[in-house]
Amino acid sequence: MPPAPATSPAAPLDPDFYSSRIWRRVRRQVMDEHHWECQVCKARGRLSRATLVHHEIPAKDRPDLALAPYLPTGERQLTPLCHDCHEEIETRRGNRPGPTAPLTEEWW
Repeated sequence: MPPAPATSPAAPLDPDFYSSRIWRRVRRQVMDEHHWECQVCKARGRLSRATLVHHEIPAKDRPDLALAPYLPTGERQLTPLCHDCHEEIETRRGNRPGPTAPLTEEWW
């Protein structure tokens, strides 16, 4: 008898994941839990509306954790963020283009 298929962290993420009913439900639960507030702005003493839920471990890297609000360690996996804070994090991770360096060191 062939072995049962294992859930692999390397299994590809469904292309329709972000439009799925289950993701929309989990996303709403996370947003409601945090009152739709950006958690990075909140930590900086500002108040701004979260517009998306950020995966601390990217969903493409660990699809098995894509719907988990918390990691097995107890840390948050899904965090509500505003667009600007999300872009800042993704730029730091190298997933977005950052500021470009000047072509030369000359000052015109």
